[in-house]
Amino acid sequence: MSGFETSYTEYLTAKKSGLRREAMTALNTFLAACGNVDTASKRQIVKDFFTRQSAEDIEMACSFPLNSRLLFPVLTEWCAENPGDSWIWRSWAYLARFREYLTAAQCDTFAIAENVPLDDLPCRQALCRALELDPADHLARKMYIESLLETLQLLLHDKSAGDDSATPLIPDETNKIMGQLAQLPDIHEKTQLTERLQRMMGKI
Repeated sequence: MSGFETSYTEYLTAKKSGLRREAMTALNTFLAACGNVDTASKRQIVKDFFTRQSAEDIEMACSFPLNSRLLFPVLTEWCAENPGDSWIWRSWAYLARFREYLTAAQCDTFAIAENVPLDDLPCRQALCRALELDPADHLARKMYIESLLETLQLLLHDKSAGDDSATPLIPDETNKIMGQLAQLPDIHEKTQLTERLQRMMGKI
């Protein structure tokens, strides 16, 4: 985010420290600066946001002003013009995960675009699209596996609560996860996620 690093860094640092007022001041400065640049520059800022920092920092940074005023508008326009970039769809998944930071109208637009109800993990379809476009997108694959694990956790919880309808779905979800793990290139991440799966299955 060349030229905008100072205010953005101040925002992220303040938010991590729980300094809400300072964080909002820095974020407003950052967003005001973004509003004064051309479309190409805005797109570069948004791309840097999603591709040059960790998943943890992306999640920490997400907020209603940032997502609704910058990330969503820029990605919406960019995706409409160039839907063949996998990182855009991976970025959509982040917005879906944090859709409480979008306006109601933006949520409706996202639901229509993804053709899934908002309560049906809309990030998953975006991640599948990213992987269709670029099977080597390991970040999208990791996020997809984490989404599958979250679903499996819900199924296991339902089964333990006596919901028999969850039982036949567990093997299919587990097989999906194993298939995706086999394609994850990072050995450390693969080991962590495999151990997470094993711990979950050990509770059956």
